[in-house]
Amino acid sequence: MRWMILVLLTLLAGANVQAAEPSWGRGTAVPKQSDFIPKLKSGEAYSERYTFNIPLDGGGDVYMDFTVSNLGWGDHKGVTTARVRLPGKKAYTYKAELDEDDWSFDRKVLKIRMGKSTLEADGEGYRLRHDGDVRIDLKLENTVPAWRPGSGKIKVGGETFELALMSPKARVSGRIGMAGTWYPVSSANGMGDWSMSTIAPYDLANRFSRFKAYHDGMMVTWREIRTTEDLGGKSVVWVLVVKDGEVLFESAAAKLTASAEFTDKTSGYSVPRVFKIQGRDNGQTLSLTVRATRVTVRDLLADYGSVARTIAGTLTNPYQFNSEASFTLKLDGDESTTVTGSGPLGIDILN
Repeated sequence: MRWMILVLLTLLAGANVQAAEPSWGRGTAVPKQSDFIPKLKSGEAYSERYTFNIPLDGGGDVYMDFTVSNLGWGDHKGVTTARVRLPGKKAYTYKAELDEDDWSFDRKVLKIRMGKSTLEADGEGYRLRHDGDVRIDLKLENTVPAWRPGSGKIKVGGETFELALMSPKARVSGRIGMAGTWYPVSSANGMGDWSMSTIAPYDLANRFSRFKAYHDGMMVTWREIRTTEDLGGKSVVWVLVVKDGEVLFESAAAKLTASAEFTDKTSGYSVPRVFKIQGRDNGQTLSLTVRATRVTVRDLLADYGSVARTIAGTLTNPYQFNSEASFTLKLDGDESTTVTGSGPLGIDILN
């Protein structure tokens, strides 16, 4: 997670956290596109991020990310990434780090330009463009309206972590330009999310976990934030299940149990292999079990020099654990549904 890595470059004063029992709170209205206009807050720990993951029909994917941050070398800087993978073509990655004066946004409508990449609201969806050595021109049309877990806010004293899915599930159409040739592309499963935080990640949580899978028109996704011991040391979890354009199940207060832990020799961390999520929603009960298979490990400080590693190590020691995981979903209500499949599981452990 780029927003998290940025914090590792400087020794920040921690947020004024207080012992608390954070939660996503009660639900509010569906978020509007104007809610996602950059906030440009002044606190040292402020960061705001827009991330789009688009698995393409027929193979390959497109990833685009836009981050605004005070973490690291200055206030309100921009960091953007674009990645394209098409079957039979060389993978393309673009990254740019920009000072505040080198990127722009509109204060009235959602439109952000960072380096060679642009994000803007387009009708009920979004337009993504990139004009680098590889060109991207994609339109996302939401098939599921924008969504937030509960209030969309975890409050810690006077600080917050906020999250919403700009596009929980979107139909994507457009084209990719490579070596002078445009290739039409499409996706039934585009996804875009937004987050904004005024609290440093290591002051909020020691584990961030996430899972997303698609199966026969269905999307199953959940995320966990396991708070620091100072904040109760508990898992704050949301889960969302959609089928085509309909929300089948949603909960901002799901319960998560992690088990089958192993000790990673590189980091020394105990890492779960199995997650079980349970929840209730409008008379329905959900039971979702996710089992990791082969786990790969990534040291999130590996790309930084010894000085940066030493400074960051006084605050956090972040490792990422990724796996292609199997899942079994059971929904019980007026009708019962059982679905099995697989999808990527990611776990970031900070301390």
